[in-house]
Amino acid sequence: MSDAETQLTEAKTALATKNSVTLAQSVSPGSASRTTQETPISHCLKGGAGTVAVRFIPELAGRIEQLAESDQLDEAAKLISQLEEIIAQVKAFMANM
Repeated sequence: MSDAETQLTEAKTALATKNSVTLAQSVSPGSASRTTQETPISHCLKGGAGTVAVRFIPELAGRIEQLAESDQLDEAAKLISQLEEIIAQVKAFMANM
């Protein structure tokens, strides 16, 4: 979940600066450093969440990726808020296991 939190923070920063390119651009899973061969922030979230079978995160992250690519940052911001809530819920659930 720490990778998801890092990527979520980067996504929120990209939104705050109205930077759809960064939101749709690359970040390596587990790292904040960028290279041209890495995958989009939202795509990393989508893939990582799919790996741990968290049902809604891959769908939301995929939609954020689409919105960022079409420069629809207001809509992406709404979904990032939802994503943040879900990640917090998952963390809380995992802490109580």
